[in-house]
Formats: sequence, C-alpha cells, structure tokens
Amino acid sequence: MLHLDGTLSDTCFKTCCKKVYKLLKIDAMTFNQTKRPTETAITTFLVKNLFLNFLEMKPSHTEWKEDELALRYLEGLEFVINCRSNRKINHYFIKKLNLLENDCNVQRAEYFFQAVTPV
Repeated sequence: MLHLDGTLSDTCFKTCCKKVYKLLKIDAMTFNQTKRPTETAITTFLVKNLFLNFLEMKPSHTEWKEDELALRYLEGLEFVINCRSNRKINHYFIKKLNLLENDCNVQRAEYFFQAVTPV
C-alpha cells in the first residue's frame, strides 16, 4: 500500500519480504525432500542467514512491491549463487563468522547451491 507521499507502508514491505523468504525456504525444503540419502539436508538457519544478508542489499522499501516479487525472488537466488562462488555466508549478527567454515555446513550448502544453480 502506498502512502500519499509515494512511499510503501511497512506492512507491504514486510508482506513482500515474507513471501520471498518463504519461496527461498520452500526451495530448500523441496531440495531436502528430493536429496539423495547420502546428501545432508540444508538447514533453515542457513536460508535465514542468506535471506537476512540479502535484505541488507535491498533496504529500500520502494524495491519491495507486490508486482516486483518475482524480480526480488530471482535476485535472492542470484545472491545464493554468488555466496556459492565466494564460498561465504556471513552470520547475520556475527558478521565475521562465515557459516561455510564448518564442514557440515559446507556440505549442506554445497548440495543446496547445486540445486539452485542454473543449468
């Protein structure tokens, strides 16, 4: 919902953010359901940290409109792919902590990254 001054309401911003986060979380859950028995499941903790860091890159409320959800979702996937290439997912609150330094998280993230990387 737009205010008279042309800015988006916090409600619209939050709603759009939640929808994109849910889509990324669904991607992770779908991957977990289709993974091979030898593969480790991706945690929602990693997805949440990826999304929160992504939000830092898109802080403007004007970029989170209902009619731009698909674009925000694709940008979120692109962010995931960039994290894969850089081998780095920063913890949202402890910025110096790379969540991919732990072997278990590296394995989980690698499988997830393979699932979302375009063919």
